[in-house]
Amino acid sequence: MIIDRRRERRQIGNAWRRPRIKIKKSKSEWMWDFIGYSCFFASILFIIALWGRLPEEVPVH
Repeated sequence: MIIDRRRERRQIGNAWRRPRIKIKKSKSEWMWDFIGYSCFFASILFIIALWGRLPEEVPVH
């Protein structure tokens, strides 16, 4: 078991030295990335905008 863990650590250390494979994205992938990032940032802005309107204590059932 100890030998296996040492091998795993060496493999993890070697992962940083491996060449990175660059795969080009298609236009639809760029579009979906843009939509996803836009929704994410819009939800953060929405929370920031409504934060002051939230009651101090939220009722729990």
